[in-house]
Amino acid sequence: MHNLLLREHQTAERMLVCQFGAMLRWVTLLSGLVECLFFAGIAFGWASLAVILKREGYFSDLCINTTGANSSVYTDCSGQDEQLSLVFTIASMMSRFITLPNGFFFDHFGTMTTRILAILVFTTGGLLFAFSSA
Repeated sequence: MHNLLLREHQTAERMLVCQFGAMLRWVTLLSGLVECLFFAGIAFGWASLAVILKREGYFSDLCINTTGANSSVYTDCSGQDEQLSLVFTIASMMSRFITLPNGFFFDHFGTMTTRILAILVFTTGGLLFAFSSA
């Protein structure tokens, strides 16, 4: 009788652990989706962000006044466009390069620690970007 009660108790514990594990996987999945929703916007929304950066005057010192074929004067901002493209290229390359150290952190510290570290780094970069000026 004692063995039967002990087995039932162990079975109940295992079921609880399995249910908790399944719930934890769903929470991890949902929080990952929310993170992608909030933190992937800069990479995917770069075209819109570049327009705003131009309007704010980032790299506007690279714009020069040029005379056209019919003696009209216009502003050539190709240098500004090139610099903004360079920023995007470096950011894209770094996001791919960071996967190697990110894998190391995942293996050694676990998912939650790695995600918290990534959120802190991203938030710091976002704040530096927000408080920057042209």
